Amino acid sequence: MKAIRRRCAVPLLAAALTIPRIAWAGPGEGSYQSRASGDWLNPATWEIHDAAAGGWRVATVEDGVPNIDDRAAIQSGHVVAVSGRVEIGKLVIERGNGFPQEGVREGIRAPAVRAPAARGTGTADGGVLEVTAGGILTIGEGLKMPQRPQEAAAGRIVFSGAGRAPGTILARTSIGIGGDVEVIGAAGGVFETRHPDHTVGVGRFAQISATGGPLTFDTALSMDGRVIADGPHAVRVTGLEVREGSSGKWVIAHPKARVSFETANRVHLRAGEIDVREGTLETAVDFEAERVTRGAAGRIEVCEGKSFSARQLTEEKADQADAADQANGREVVR
Repeated sequence: MKAIRRRCAVPLLAAALTIPRIAWAGPGEGSYQSRASGDWLNPATWEIHDAAAGGWRVATVEDGVPNIDDRAAIQSGHVVAVSGRVEIGKLVIERGNGFPQEGVREGIRAPAVRAPAARGTGTADGGVLEVTAGGILTIGEGLKMPQRPQEAAAGRIVFSGAGRAPGTILARTSIGIGGDVEVIGAAGGVFETRHPDHTVGVGRFAQISATGGPLTFDTALSMDGRVIADGPHAVRVTGLEVREGSSGKWVIAHPKARVSFETANRVHLRAGEIDVREGTLETAVDFEAERVTRGAAGRIEVCEGKSFSARQLTEEKADQADAADQANGREVVR
């Protein structure tokens, strides 16, 4: 296949990763659940489990808000916003119990604090964690987003807002994404882990969409879901590696979108798929995928000294894009 050869910095190699198992307990001391949509740092957003009171009650100022020693759940139909620095031990983002309501995806673009869902009636909408520009959520022990059955609305993580600093989810352990992630704010979002043994796992039914801003995975990544770069922004993978067994799909679907792999180790998507409809796929490491589709407006850039290959390759009028690259002085190589 044809690709553009360019000079790139070469990342350093690091150790292989392992994934620890996470145990989840039921309600007890230190457990919170959302009672309405609102800001994480507002106690009125939360209920606390109080065995002496016989169950859940509204959190008070004295109770405070969930922190690194606690467990918390964002219930279906609620949007909880992180706008500052927040820490939590274990976090659950619940899925909905039916088809999502019409207009929900557009509705998330409203301000962070929204009307609460009716109590006791159930809702089709999953819970939403909204991390605004500059907000940092540190997860100490685990993130649980139940993988959705096809008839249920997924729990979601939304990165919103404009500013110099992106919203960040910093994990001190391996975490799993079973629902959806949306980047709707120009500041973008970051998933980060600090230890080479920790990974972000994107489940089979999960979908990650970078429409309104950039997204960075500064972590080892296990990808079985779908990443869609459908806005004029960058999606960067800068951690240790993309695990070899990953079977997910990467879609680049905007002329100014750029997905770049800057991992420490080579990328081998043994069961994965890349669809470069338009925009650019860039790799700073040796890259191999099971299936690659390249549209007429799609571009693949490979760093000097690195390789790019696919077992199944489909190029749709790609010669037009190659001719344009050569006309602009770019070296096109096979």
